[in-house]
This record gives sequence, C-alpha cells and structure tokens, in this order.
Amino acid sequence: MVPYQTLYIYEISWEILNSKSLFKKDFICCWNEGEASSLFFSNPHNEEVEAFVDKKGMHLVSKNVLDYKAWQAGEELKPFKVGNLVFCPPWENCVVEEGEVLVHLDPCVVFGTGYHPTTRSCLKALWEIYQKEKPKRVLDLVE
Repeated sequence: MVPYQTLYIYEISWEILNSKSLFKKDFICCWNEGEASSLFFSNPHNEEVEAFVDKKGMHLVSKNVLDYKAWQAGEELKPFKVGNLVFCPPWENCVVEEGEVLVHLDPCVVFGTGYHPTTRSCLKALWEIYQKEKPKRVLDLVE
C-alpha cells in the first residue's frame, strides 16, 4: 500500500449515513459536519457522485481536487510512539523492539499524522488509562 497521492472531495448539502455501503471503489471516507457531508475518494468519481446526488434529491456544493500532502499540511506520515505502542502507516516498514506493540493505522483523511495536540493528548490519555486499568477488551464505536 502507498499513501494517497490525490484527494477528490465532493461536498454535499446533506448528511450522508452508511457511506461505506454506498461507495466502494476508491472511496476513502465521508466526513459529516452539521447537515453537510464531504465524500473523499482517491480517484475522480464525478459521474457516480452526481448520479447519487440527483437520485437522492441532494445538492452538490463543490468538487475539489487536493494533493494529499496539502491535506496533511505538508507533514510526512511517519511512525510514532505512545507508551509501548508504535503507530505506523501501512506503507511504512516498521520494526518494533521487544515489548512494543505495532499498530498499523491508515490515517485516511481523519486521523492525520497523529501529531496534532488533540490526537496526541487522546492517545496519551488512553495509554495512561490502559496502564492503570489493564482492560482485557476495548470497543471502538464508529458512527
């Protein structure tokens, strides 16, 4: 796997739910914010998205093409550690030391580089909770 090169972003004036079942090929994710949604693809899908919008009676607000590095503000996606967890994008060849745990994480367009202070603080907080509580199971809920 290689990092995305280009993002094709379609902004729609409607909240789109269950987007993974609607779009398959080259679909990265859907970002809902308020009553608008942004669909992210790794290749253009103008006709498919326009047909979807027309069929559902929605409004296509904008189409944007963006270099993936620009989305990440020019930051390279590199492995980083929190506690003994090594977060690594799937296109990197990560070597972990004894006692470390490798977490392959495709940053897509939401997780990002992992360097944002909010992301780092959340990861550190989760690590601290794990150290104290030692949960046997965790649940990751995605809306």
